Amino acid sequence: MEEKRTHIRISQLHLIHYECRDTEQQVTHQGMGRTLDLSATGLQLELAADFELDQKITITLGVGDDLLELEGRVARQEPAHGSKSVYGIELTDYKGEGGDRLTRYIQAIQTAPSDRRRHVRLDMRYLLSYKFHDSADDVDRAGMGRTLNFSIDGIVFEAFHALHPGQEVALTLALDENALAELRGQVLHARQIEKDRYRVGIKFTIIDPSVQRILKYLIFTQNSGK
Repeated sequence: MEEKRTHIRISQLHLIHYECRDTEQQVTHQGMGRTLDLSATGLQLELAADFELDQKITITLGVGDDLLELEGRVARQEPAHGSKSVYGIELTDYKGEGGDRLTRYIQAIQTAPSDRRRHVRLDMRYLLSYKFHDSADDVDRAGMGRTLNFSIDGIVFEAFHALHPGQEVALTLALDENALAELRGQVLHARQIEKDRYRVGIKFTIIDPSVQRILKYLIFTQNSGK
């Protein structure tokens, strides 16, 4: 059968962070979700939120080692998967070289041998979402980041928000396409590395023993060159 789509759409699971803003550009709601498939012109998202058709949405998408900032609109709503809603997002704008990076990523997966595609999906375990809490333990800022290095005691990651030593942070770390680890920590250091990008060092204050064992395994496999 002849392929009717102009842009190849692939079934890939990736974490996303989304924000919706009002006419005064104030954030009305935000949260986390994941892609069910993606192309250079659109995404299918699964998340726990209610959107209206044509609503504008800002998305931070983690693909491989990149974090892409995308703008889009809600083009359709599809049957829900359990407690999650499924939406089709038409991409309308990209920041920087986001469009070119997304296209190259999709092409790389499309042409990779089947045994390599699994490895691409496993890159998600180095993506994370973060929520910084204020003195009243209310969420102050939230977003998506990527790990730069980690140990069983803490993690260094790249974020889009400035923060201060001593600030409390909640992390959700993607260990693979189905497993998410919830962590709590405290900011030890933070510095700006480029415009709107910050290098943040976190010391874990709450970590489940099972998550700690997984981190030990990941560190071992990296150090052994596997």
